Amino acid sequence: MSTTTTSLTVRDHMALQLASQIYGPREAARVRRARVELGYSESRFWQVVDHLIDQPAALAAYPALVHRLQRLQRLREHRRGQRRGAPRGAASHLIRTDATRL
Repeated sequence: MSTTTTSLTVRDHMALQLASQIYGPREAARVRRARVELGYSESRFWQVVDHLIDQPAALAAYPALVHRLQRLQRLREHRRGQRRGAPRGAASHLIRTDATRL
C-alpha cells in the first residue's frame, strides 16, 4: 500500500469514496465496483479501508466517514470479543462475591 502519513493516493481516495457510499441490501454492487475499479477482492478492499481509517491524511480528507468507519470497527471488535468471552447475557460484573449479598 502506498499511503503515507502526509497524503493519500488516487486509489486511496477511490477506496474511501466507495466505502462512503451506502449500499444496504445491494452490498454486492460495492463488491463488484471494488473488484472492477480497484482490483480488490471484498476482503482486500475492507483490509485497505481499515488501514486507511487509521491514517491522519484520511481523517483530514474525510473526517465524518473516518469517524463513522472507526465507530463501526470498534463495534465489530466489541461484538467479536463478546463471542469469544463470557456466554451471551452473562453479567459477571454484577455478581457479588462478598458475604453481603441480599
